Amino acid sequence: MSPYGSGTSGETYSPEEEERGGEDRLHNRHGSSSEPFHASPPAGPMVNLRDQPPAAPPPSSYTTRSPVKGARVQVIHAQEQRAKRTFSRAPIPDEVHQELEEAQVYRLWERLELSYLYRVKFRARLVSIWEKGDEISEEVDDEADQLEPLLGLMGSEIELVRKREAIRDRLNALNNEQNSEGERERLMAELDDLSEEVKDVLSGWVTRHSRPFLYGGVDYLEWIAHEETLQDGH
Repeated sequence: MSPYGSGTSGETYSPEEEERGGEDRLHNRHGSSSEPFHASPPAGPMVNLRDQPPAAPPPSSYTTRSPVKGARVQVIHAQEQRAKRTFSRAPIPDEVHQELEEAQVYRLWERLELSYLYRVKFRARLVSIWEKGDEISEEVDDEADQLEPLLGLMGSEIELVRKREAIRDRLNALNNEQNSEGERERLMAELDDLSEEVKDVLSGWVTRHSRPFLYGGVDYLEWIAHEETLQDGH
């Protein structure tokens, strides 16, 4: 199995499918025009943005605002959140855990912000192989070999998105604090500037690689467009 795929856009799965590892959702991961799912799911949409002016229109066709795309990105985000919980709770044999750790696969999944839907499926497949008494080391090593080169391909873009997510987390935290209006205004201005930079950088990435930039299995340009639509609605 490979982490490469066309992305989660448009795919939907029932909670039962996610709990048992997705079964068939990641069967097509060898396409030549694909990237791995990357990222922890972005934080939920920000709240209390009533006083902020509408953001500038997104620069990419991937971020065209539409109810269909907004609904789709919400579904994918919810799937990723459920898969993250499944991944953290599901027990696995010590031998499988050790193989993944020693091969640095866990580290690469985190560095690349790999989709939890993908992580659940890959690990479940390893457990199935191990339970049959077969070796899993080759599968694990292949995973590491495929992921390592991607750090240079998208590492700087991922760090930029992480920075934006950190500001959003801080803003959401400030909504529950008193006497924070000045700090909130400063962070909102910083977020506006950074959002424009992220859209510009990721649009360039999309143009170069002819595929969406996925963060936590979510097309991040679509996610920003979804946030802006919610903001405009207030």
